[in-house]
Amino acid sequence: MNQNREIKIALGVLASLLLIAPFSIDLGPIPLTLQTFCIFIGASLLSWRSAATVVLIYLASGALGLPVFGHHTAGFEKLHGATSGFLWGFVLCAIFVSIESARKEFHFYRAIMVLVQAHLLLLIPGFLVLYYQLPGADLWATLMKLLPGLIIKSIVGGIIASQIRRLLYR
Repeated sequence: MNQNREIKIALGVLASLLLIAPFSIDLGPIPLTLQTFCIFIGASLLSWRSAATVVLIYLASGALGLPVFGHHTAGFEKLHGATSGFLWGFVLCAIFVSIESARKEFHFYRAIMVLVQAHLLLLIPGFLVLYYQLPGADLWATLMKLLPGLIIKSIVGGIIASQIRRLLYR
């Protein structure tokens, strides 16, 4: 991909993170934050270096006070608090999605599988930090609460990501 195109896409992904990611949709007991939705779709369009850079800029923006994290929250404390494992895990997952989307054809089925894997990968640092920061946290209940949303975001995000990639990389 040419460098100008990569920069334009990266700026678009960053804009979506700053403007869309803070929102959440609550479907009854199912919370759907749009952070992973934006990060994973964006990462599928970028090189792994660009994807990691965009996510790091997003994290820095939130740490500096822009309300870009879930539910329009911000602050440096978010990067070392109970949910910091999820935030830092975004970088790892963006790299994973970027590499996997470039590795072979990214049709909608494969895109959905990659996004499911990325969501499951994100649970590792997220739950590790939660476990150590909040020793009494009920991780099983948290997983059961998050799982339906992760599946929905993986399906919808995989379909959107595969279609955008198809349009961009014909």
